[in-house]
Amino acid sequence: EEEEEEEEAAVAAEAQAAPAASSGPAPKRARTTVSPTPEADLRGKETSFVRFDGELMRKTYLDLLNLAPSRLRHQRLTLWSGDVRDEAAAQAAIDAARGWWVQRCPVAEADHVWRVLVNSHLKSKALGTVVRLSAASFAQDAGGEAEVRVLVRDPSDLRDLKRLGGSLLSVARSSRGADSIFFSSAPLATAVSRRSLAQVEEEAEFKLQRERSAAGSSGADGGGGGLFGRFEQSSTRLVLFRADKSSPARWVEV
Repeated sequence: EEEEEEEEAAVAAEAQAAPAASSGPAPKRARTTVSPTPEADLRGKETSFVRFDGELMRKTYLDLLNLAPSRLRHQRLTLWSGDVRDEAAAQAAIDAARGWWVQRCPVAEADHVWRVLVNSHLKSKALGTVVRLSAASFAQDAGGEAEVRVLVRDPSDLRDLKRLGGSLLSVARSSRGADSIFFSSAPLATAVSRRSLAQVEEEAEFKLQRERSAAGSSGADGGGGGLFGRFEQSSTRLVLFRADKSSPARWVEV
C-alpha cells in the first residue's frame, strides 16, 4: 500500500508540473549581436573579413558557418573572400565595385542562404570578392524578404558577369523556382534596401534568366510507352539580357 501511495504521489506531482511546463509558448531565444574575436584566438588561423552592420572584424570559417542570421539583431552581413587580407583592401573592394547582382528570397530561408554563401564564397570562391545578405529583420517570424548581393568588378566582362550571376541564382531554395536576377550599378547602400523587386528590375542594366525547356526523347524501340517508351527530359540554360529601353520587350539578349 505504501508503494502504491508513493507511486500515486509521483504521478500527481508530474501532472501538476506538466501544465506549468507546457502553459504558453516556449520563450523565444534572445537575439544577439556579434562581437570581435580576440586577436590571440585568431593567431595562426585562416580568417575572413566580415561586417555586421557597420562593424568590421575577422572570423574563422567555422565561426561564420555556425552563425545563424535569425539569432542576430544585425540587419546587414557583408562577407569578403579570404584573399582580402586587411581593412584597406576590404574597403577598396567595395569602392571598386562597378555593380551588384541582386537576388531576393524569403527571410525564412536566410539561415540556409547564409550557410550556402559562406561555403560558396570561402571554399569554392564561386561568388567573387564580396557578398552581402541583408533584411529589415532576420527573425523567423518577421516575414518579408532578405536580399543577397554579389559584387561585380567589371560588368563589361560578360563571361564573368554571367558566371557570378549563375552562382547567385541557385543560392536560395526558392530561387530554384525563380526565373531571373538583376544587375544594378547603384553603389552599395549602408541602409537595408526598401525597393521592391519591380523597382530593382526597372533600374537594372542586366538580367540573367533561367529558361527551361522539355525535350522529348524516344526509347530504343521507338514505342510510345512502357519501360523503353518515350519520356520527357527537362533542360535549363542561363540567358543574359541587356536593358534596352528602345526595345518593346525592354530586354535584348547578349
